[in-house]
Amino acid sequence: MTMALDAMHRVDIEHLAEVIEAMRTLGAPTIRAIDVGDRLLAIEGTHRLEAAARLGLTPIIEVVEAVPSDSDVDDGAFAGEPAETIREYLLGGGGVTGARYWVDV
Repeated sequence: MTMALDAMHRVDIEHLAEVIEAMRTLGAPTIRAIDVGDRLLAIEGTHRLEAAARLGLTPIIEVVEAVPSDSDVDDGAFAGEPAETIREYLLGGGGVTGARYWVDV
């Protein structure tokens, strides 16, 4: 099934260049995401998603039920939180500023 996957943040072009170079060697990334109802939300990997898109690579999407404790989403603000907390944040007007990608899950 194909779903929309939104990145949390905008891409920093300088950092993106570094990620693209690394990905040329490492290959397609794995990105953790949560299901927020009508789409997925990447809880990490904004730059890896964009690099994969530019290199024509298909990222591996791992849908998780909670934000892992090692996550750096919003500087760790959501670490350990269940997906429902993120859904409520988004429905309450919390912003997602990154790009939208279409992925198979």
